Amino acid sequence: MRPKQCKCPEDILRKAIPLFAQAGFSGVSMRQIARELGISAAALYHHFPDKETLYLAAVDLVFQDKAAWLAQAHRAPVTLEQRLHGVFLQFIQHVGMDHTFRALMQREMLEGNSERLQLMAEKVFHHAFSDMVVLASELSRHYDPNLLAGSIVSLVIHHFQSAPLRPFLPGYQPWHDDDLERLAHYFTQLVLHGVVMPDP
Repeated sequence: MRPKQCKCPEDILRKAIPLFAQAGFSGVSMRQIARELGISAAALYHHFPDKETLYLAAVDLVFQDKAAWLAQAHRAPVTLEQRLHGVFLQFIQHVGMDHTFRALMQREMLEGNSERLQLMAEKVFHHAFSDMVVLASELSRHYDPNLLAGSIVSLVIHHFQSAPLRPFLPGYQPWHDDDLERLAHYFTQLVLHGVVMPDP
């Protein structure tokens, strides 16, 4: 039975996302994508003139809802600590827990195409990271806001990227993987108070 034809660009993007996550930008061709989607190459090129346009649109689509949740957390009318907790929680829920998105980003970092990374930074991640830099500036005057924002992001990303290994390491607890509220609280306190606490 012939696969159902994709009729709109969003259908194409949603079905292309896992293909890119699995094979990376360089590991899949437009013809392969069209074949997997059950459409002709001509139909695919009708919507997207080249693979880079398709790829950037796919990344943008998969990040749109995440960016919306993060923006809402950044602008919540609460204390700074509550806002940081909310940002961590949304980042954990919508980025950390999304294996496909994390795989997509990890492959992109490994390929390291500077022109494509620059386009992604400008067209997809600029506003979300700008919000994170603003939050970092509010948290401390003593740390570089760009580095602190990157550290906040890395806390969550590394935590989930290392998930297959962590159960075999000393001190592992099951809540490290499935208690998202507790994780958000832990990361919040780590950022607010640092690692070395003063003696009582």
